[in-house]
Amino acid sequence: MDIYVSCITFDNQLLKEAYGYDASGSDSEIAQILTDHGLFSEQAQLRTQFKEAIEFLCYNVRTGNLPESPATFFLKLLLSKIEKSKVIKNSRTPQYFELLIKLTEYYFKLQTLQNEDIVEIFEPTELVKGLISQLDLYQS
Repeated sequence: MDIYVSCITFDNQLLKEAYGYDASGSDSEIAQILTDHGLFSEQAQLRTQFKEAIEFLCYNVRTGNLPESPATFFLKLLLSKIEKSKVIKNSRTPQYFELLIKLTEYYFKLQTLQNEDIVEIFEPTELVKGLISQLDLYQS
């Protein structure tokens, strides 16, 4: 994971691979690995490493000529996994929710700093409904 993050930090164009979607609109293979096999792994240490790697990319990789910022991409990706998080044991989701909270805060902070209208990357009502239903299932 460290090698992948280092390479992306050096050349952000490598992140386009993670951004890629196939013809069916499914996540790219890299995006699936980052979430399904990383953030939802059975191993807590692996989940933590993936969480920290994604955070690092979001905070340190500049958008440049990427189609969207890493923070926007990963926030959309995490939001698309809310339903999946319902079927995974609660003990395997803390890093997912920690990252979701951090990226949501960071996303809105960036929008405010850029003095731009907040680009809606999700439907707020659906987001709140999904989070409330998941929080009902989640026991700290």
